[in-house]
Amino acid sequence: CAAEVGALLGVKFMINGAIGKLGDTYTIDAKMFEVATGAAAKTKNATYNGPVDGLITEIEILAWEMMGVKAPRSLLQKRKGTITQEALPAPKTPLAAAVRSAIIPGWGQLYTSNALDNEPLSRQKALYFFAGEMGAGAIAYLLYSNMNASNDDTRKFHTDYLAATESDQIRSLKTKSDNASNDAKSSKNQLSILMYLLGAVHAYNIVDAYMNGPNEEMASRNNKKIDLVYDPELNQPQLRFSIALD
Repeated sequence: CAAEVGALLGVKFMINGAIGKLGDTYTIDAKMFEVATGAAAKTKNATYNGPVDGLITEIEILAWEMMGVKAPRSLLQKRKGTITQEALPAPKTPLAAAVRSAIIPGWGQLYTSNALDNEPLSRQKALYFFAGEMGAGAIAYLLYSNMNASNDDTRKFHTDYLAATESDQIRSLKTKSDNASNDAKSSKNQLSILMYLLGAVHAYNIVDAYMNGPNEEMASRNNKKIDLVYDPELNQPQLRFSIALD
């Protein structure tokens, strides 16, 4: 990944990004991070309209600006088009994915899939977690309803049992009351087991969202890249362009 390349080059910072093209309009997305920690230091994007040779000039200027220094006048004079810059939205992170999955099962996995251009595995996980937990929740609701109904029957039969005077009726009502009470206990036990399982699945859903959340290495696969590195010896940025072939 870019951080490993930066470590091999012995530089402190690297800028990883991508270029998009629509007609004569180019979009440049860039993020500068520290090689040692991998922490993002600054993010920017820019929209350039003009000839393609002017695009390289804008990338060079962007590199200077992201390092917090003013680009040389000679470089600024080479501009051939118009450029608009704005801050990029906050990068997508594993923590954000975990928080989303904690709120809605599978949301974090869907968030990861969207961050990785609709990556299919994360999208499938999102469906499985959401459908699984919703299905378990529906079963839990049915068990809870059955438990309440059985408790109501138990109280009703017990009240009738206390008011009964004939021996056959007393035995029948006692049997019905005991059966309803046993049904209520059975539903309660099943509900408890299901809630434990549902809690475990939901916890796994959160952990999976965090462990497999969007990161720089995953997002950089199969994309055209521009890598801008700051050389402390030359005291200036350097530019590389690469295309993944796999």
